[in-house]
Amino acid sequence: MSGTNGKAGHALTTPRRRDAAASLPSERGVSGRLTVAVGCVLIMVVWGSIYLVFRDWRARYRVRAEFGATQVAAAIDPLALVAPSGVDAGRWRTVVEQTHQLLVTLTGSNVLDRPQMEALRDEIKAMVAEARPDNAAALLSKFWSEQKRNAGPILDRHPTPKLLISAASEHVSPASPETPSTAK
Repeated sequence: MSGTNGKAGHALTTPRRRDAAASLPSERGVSGRLTVAVGCVLIMVVWGSIYLVFRDWRARYRVRAEFGATQVAAAIDPLALVAPSGVDAGRWRTVVEQTHQLLVTLTGSNVLDRPQMEALRDEIKAMVAEARPDNAAALLSKFWSEQKRNAGPILDRHPTPKLLISAASEHVSPASPETPSTAK
């Protein structure tokens, strides 16, 4: 059995060499290795570009979100000192804290740009300046309604506090019927 491949009558032979011209890449073809290398380089370039763009966007987003949390949401906090008459001060502070969290969610959701956040902050400051114990709940209820209507489903995770729902229903004035002297 020495010198055979285990089959009777067949001696071990070296494999035939292919024709030298057949093993060389043709002049018109492209090497598979070159195709894979170019593909890998292209993937790395695209990935690197996407990474750099995302990194820049994320840095700008974080600055806006921080501004929203520290400037916009914080603007509502002084309203906690203006508890409506007949409402427990602790309960009112909880409602104002919920409003603060609503604003953190809104400003962190990336729907508002910096000028819109600044306008919202100014609106909140004006509302806080206008608030008195007799109108604070109604102002805050109106604010919640506007923000939920404008922001859409982003704020669905923040249910309107029951205190504000009852304040809104108390301050809704029925439509006054027209009298003949005022009708046109």
